[in-house]
Amino acid sequence: MENGLLKGSQGSENGTNLDGADHDALNLQPDGHLDLSGSPPELTATSIERSPTLLEAIVEESVAIQYILALGLSGYVDGPSTPKISTLGRYNRLQHHEKAWRTITWRQHNEYTIDRCSTTYELYGGVYAHGLKSQDSYVTTARPITRGMKLIEFPSLLRNQFTGRTWTILDLGVDTQGS
Repeated sequence: MENGLLKGSQGSENGTNLDGADHDALNLQPDGHLDLSGSPPELTATSIERSPTLLEAIVEESVAIQYILALGLSGYVDGPSTPKISTLGRYNRLQHHEKAWRTITWRQHNEYTIDRCSTTYELYGGVYAHGLKSQDSYVTTARPITRGMKLIEFPSLLRNQFTGRTWTILDLGVDTQGS
């Protein structure tokens, strides 16, 4: 390792090493250094797959490098670091997440009971809002009037929330009518 770059093995004059890899595509410099700086993660990951075994061994030994490459291949960026989750923990979560999307499997299953039918509802950002029918006796319309809301925040392993929260707002201050 010199100047922060991995020293590559000497290849033939046409840019192909003895292992058959096209090192011009790998940014192999004339002095024999493999330069991956400035490469997009997808290209870097592809380049590493075709590079010498020494570089592969370095990647296999480093969870941090594996995590960065997996982020690039999946199109994600690393979020803010927290002391609660190690790099290995983040890497494992990313692998579980990718597997779940490939196989369309869920890690948990929850059921929620909705008290009454309502024409007013919304699901956004993992929170389900369900309209509560007005209990006022003076309201007489063909469609139910919503005066309050019941909210359910669904649990999320990605947000470190393992139990869902529920809360009720009995009076929104205005009547709304569903469609």
